[in-house]
Amino acid sequence: MPAIKFEEKYRADGLYTLILHGDVYCLPDSMFIVPKSSLDFLDKAKIPYGLVERKENDFRSKKRTEVVRAKASN
Repeated sequence: MPAIKFEEKYRADGLYTLILHGDVYCLPDSMFIVPKSSLDFLDKAKIPYGLVERKENDFRSKKRTEVVRAKASN
């Protein structure tokens, strides 16, 4: 399950959309763990988010453009 973050101005709309469509696990620092299928709902609602990747005891954010490119190459 991916971890995501929202910019402050999109957080309320994003969280609302997520809780309507599945499970959401809230972590500190406004990070959310969601099912992959929930990302489609965010995309359809045009709510921007960033994927957070775990790497060596730390989290690293990926820009949305990187995420879109990765989806397109699959």
